[in-house]
Amino acid sequence: MFTLGFELDSNGQLAHIGLNSGDTTGYETPATLKDALKDLSVQNPCIVFSHLCDNENFKSSLTQWEIGTIAEACDLLKELWQYDMIKDPDKNDIRARMNPLQLLENALNIIYKQQQFIDAYTGKKWNVSPYDKKYQK
Repeated sequence: MFTLGFELDSNGQLAHIGLNSGDTTGYETPATLKDALKDLSVQNPCIVFSHLCDNENFKSSLTQWEIGTIAEACDLLKELWQYDMIKDPDKNDIRARMNPLQLLENALNIIYKQQQFIDAYTGKKWNVSPYDKKYQK
């Protein structure tokens, strides 16, 4: 299983979110796609953060500001671990872990909805790359 890792810059701001592979080596040979997705599942960052906060070394190595920054990132990202987010957004069925395809689907839908909101707010249409000929009229 994978977990999210948070890297902070010198000002204590979140600079990068990465995946920690844990026990996964990359040489696993799962029998099915289902097994592969299970091996690649990503744990909800709120659970990881909770375990880290129980660790005294974590608390002593970071400032309250840095811990708050990581907590805010975890709180924002936890919505991706909602199982039926697209079908029933009010259900709020947050899971402890999800496979990467489910997370990707949720992330793409959030990005698309955010872009629609930005377009409506600014009155602009979403920009298509000038290099993509099939979208040009």
